[in-house]
Amino acid sequence: MPTKSNRPFKPNHAEAQEPWKTLSPYGTVPKTIRFPEQVAAQIDYVALRMNTTTGKLLLGILEDVLPMFLEGSERTELRQLKVYRAMRDNDLLTAVNWDELLERIRFASNRRGE
Repeated sequence: MPTKSNRPFKPNHAEAQEPWKTLSPYGTVPKTIRFPEQVAAQIDYVALRMNTTTGKLLLGILEDVLPMFLEGSERTELRQLKVYRAMRDNDLLTAVNWDELLERIRFASNRRGE
């Protein structure tokens, strides 16, 4: 007779549709990703202009895009893009020194293949 610990897991209907919903929305998991220098500079530039962190910027984008993969929808609206445009239109974006940003990217890069 199966005990609670070795019984096969049978999710309820909502969990079967979206099993990640059983996880805490407040817990965090570190992920490491390496970007090409050019992409990293663009991400940092947008994040700095919006006075936010790269992680928050990417999280917002991923929250909007991942449902397209999981639900099969074809289109989505990016909230971060709307916020960026609203900030731009209201002159709320922070100025960024490209020379300092590029130097920081070069310093952090491993520059493989050069």
